[in-house]
Amino acid sequence: MNRIKLRTWYEKSQTWVYFTIGQFLDNEAQAIYSDLCLQGTPFYQYIGFEDKNGKEVFEYDIEKGYDNKVRYFCWHFNRWILRDKKGRMEEINKMWADYLKYEIIGSVDRNPELLKGVNRIDI
Repeated sequence: MNRIKLRTWYEKSQTWVYFTIGQFLDNEAQAIYSDLCLQGTPFYQYIGFEDKNGKEVFEYDIEKGYDNKVRYFCWHFNRWILRDKKGRMEEINKMWADYLKYEIIGSVDRNPELLKGVNRIDI
């Protein structure tokens, strides 16, 4: 069984906090997770694969692809996609991701300057 992994930015420590749904519901961790919910930052889901450097990819991560285009990962209807500067969508899957070897260069909320000119209609 795959566990749903999430992450969020924790302002107090200026770091990403990673956890599973089970950890989120654990009584011992309630204080920090309650704090995360109160700060109002979004939670991002792990999309199931790693970039070419072995880094886990989460929704709204920004990637620089094999073609040097900057795109971001997001959920669209029932699938993971990459959205580019012109709003074009490219469906992705594990096999395709392993072949293309994306490289994560930032995230939508922490590095908005990387998306200059990207049509962010779904954010």
